[in-house]
Amino acid sequence: MQRVFQGLAAVLKARQTHDVRSEVSRTARRHGKYRWRQGYKLDQASLIRRILVGTWVNAFARQTPAFVNETRSEAEQVIHQAVDDVVADSAERYMEEQQKAVSHLNARLADALADLRQQKAATEANKTKGDISGDAES
Repeated sequence: MQRVFQGLAAVLKARQTHDVRSEVSRTARRHGKYRWRQGYKLDQASLIRRILVGTWVNAFARQTPAFVNETRSEAEQVIHQAVDDVVADSAERYMEEQQKAVSHLNARLADALADLRQQKAATEANKTKGDISGDAES
């Protein structure tokens, strides 16, 4: 999280160049992957957003009278985008994991079905053999 916050601070201090914003976005996405591995919960992103926008931005605005209107709006947009990037990456990671699990289960199901078909074919072949043998004995 420290890198995400440092990136946010760099963007907020600079006049938000596209390159800096892109780097913050990449850092946020990497952080989302890292947090996913640690068992990250999406509701944590809401808490972080509330703290950043509701607490930090408001506190900074009280201390810095020039931080109003467009400047504040831009800062809030950067924060929202960074949090959205973390959430988006986590959601993508979740979907990838779910797709892997479904694919694995589908493969196991296909294997089990193939085994059942082989068993059924063997049973029918033995039954047909038995019927033929029974007919030959009659």
